Amino acid sequence: MIGATPPWTDDCANYVHVAQHRESKGELRPKRLMPTVFSLYERYMTRLYEAGGPNQHPFSSSERKVLSENADCLTLQLFQALRREILTSTPMNKCAYCYQIRAYEVDHYLPRSKFGEYAIYAPNLVPICTICNGKKSNRYKRDDGQGRRYVHPYADKMPDGSTVYLSAEVHVGKSVVVSYKLMQPNEIDDDLWAVVSSQFDDLKLLARYETEAAEDMAGMLPVYYAHFQRDGAEELRHQLLLIKFGKENLYGPNHWWTVLYSALSESAEFCQGGFKALGPNRSPIA
Repeated sequence: MIGATPPWTDDCANYVHVAQHRESKGELRPKRLMPTVFSLYERYMTRLYEAGGPNQHPFSSSERKVLSENADCLTLQLFQALRREILTSTPMNKCAYCYQIRAYEVDHYLPRSKFGEYAIYAPNLVPICTICNGKKSNRYKRDDGQGRRYVHPYADKMPDGSTVYLSAEVHVGKSVVVSYKLMQPNEIDDDLWAVVSSQFDDLKLLARYETEAAEDMAGMLPVYYAHFQRDGAEELRHQLLLIKFGKENLYGPNHWWTVLYSALSESAEFCQGGFKALGPNRSPIA
């Protein structure tokens, strides 16, 4: 997960544009709901942090359907620039939920089916990858009903700098297995940490990171062999640290890639030849 830069747009003007567009097609209700929607725009942040998580406004089922269908208008020319701004709002254009895959889709943080008033509201539209979008679906509250399931990429402020909340352990045996875990730092309070933990559990992020780590190590195996053969464990460790610093400079300290190479460089067993459990060196380069 990672913070994103919120897009700027005139949300009220956007709603008027959509209402007029739908009115021209013979749909009158979006315009009649305008005062209520604008009032809810102003209350978005307050509702987001309500005790127990956001609660739905008591729209009728027909009104909720009308508002939800406003999202279909995000394909209009008016919204193309906004869509581009959303999809490029994170470092390296990654998904704001997993920080693993590039975001090619726009997600409704509060789902349009339950919060249709925010169907075209920019602060509620965030960049997401296909995998996270499928897993998140229209869920927004934790199963215990005590709060939100997901960190809000624009509103929630994760600690900056070197604060670390993701770590990994390297296990060398018949193969090399990397396991990830979360650890709550002092800089993240209990309320936000509950949301962070929920997001990791819901989106299966630790397991997904472990899969990525296994694929990365398999692809890098010839590199491990080359540096080890050049000057032993210390040379390999030095190269692993260089990779770690490069990933950290690009992605920060809590990206699965940074954490992987931090753990590998700190594993004496891996650097002293344990990496060979990943397989033989099939590189044609001596």
